[in-house]
Amino acid sequence: MKKIISIIILSFISFSYTNAQTDNIPVPDDAASAKGKGVKSDKISLVYFTDLWQSVDSGISVSKYSPGFNFNYMQPFRFGKSNFGFAIGLGITTHNLRSDAQPKIKFDTTSGANLETGTVFEKIPDYVNGNKTDYNINKLNLTYIDIPCEIRFYKENKKEKVFKIALGFKAGYMISNHTKYKGTDLSTGTENMKVKKYNIKNIDLIRYGVTAKLGYENFYVFGYYSMSKLFKTGKGPEMYPVSVGIGISAL
Repeated sequence: MKKIISIIILSFISFSYTNAQTDNIPVPDDAASAKGKGVKSDKISLVYFTDLWQSVDSGISVSKYSPGFNFNYMQPFRFGKSNFGFAIGLGITTHNLRSDAQPKIKFDTTSGANLETGTVFEKIPDYVNGNKTDYNINKLNLTYIDIPCEIRFYKENKKEKVFKIALGFKAGYMISNHTKYKGTDLSTGTENMKVKKYNIKNIDLIRYGVTAKLGYENFYVFGYYSMSKLFKTGKGPEMYPVSVGIGISAL
């Protein structure tokens, strides 16, 4: 998979270089309609989505509302005069995992060496020192730089409104991860606290998956299925996100 990601990165650099070298050559716009009036190329897109986390450890409750955002800038290329095209670009995506648990390092103490074995999610206790716990925020935030690419299909109706379908793939590199908790102090059970913890151990920095879009004019529904797991193999839960949302495009 790392070879595939490297190919995608090199492809993006190659396309960008070729595009820069051919700025003076007239090329049909990616989204120009067969009728000649033309539609927008969807170079810029903004998506609001929620994550449906899969393969979560039993006993852990994940919120059905774990919102995230995605921004992409993509360079389109038309397949001749057909209704099909290809696009590749750069993007940034942030995911949130809202749950009743926090990532903790697991240790193997059987040998007496107290060795780290991986990361687990530990449920927030209902009581600490006899005091009931309460919290407003408990989430894991993940931010990636992405390289998305997709095959696009455009169909214009009699009213010159455009129906769009896109199937694609994206690979990303994590640039930030942290937990955020606001609620009862989990060490004393008395006062409230607000804390962020950065660089959670054993999270895989590389992610990849498939994408799909179904749209009309500048609005569309969006889906992403992660083919990679959140944690490194054998170092944490085999959980991964499925994202569903709505988006808007421009230019």
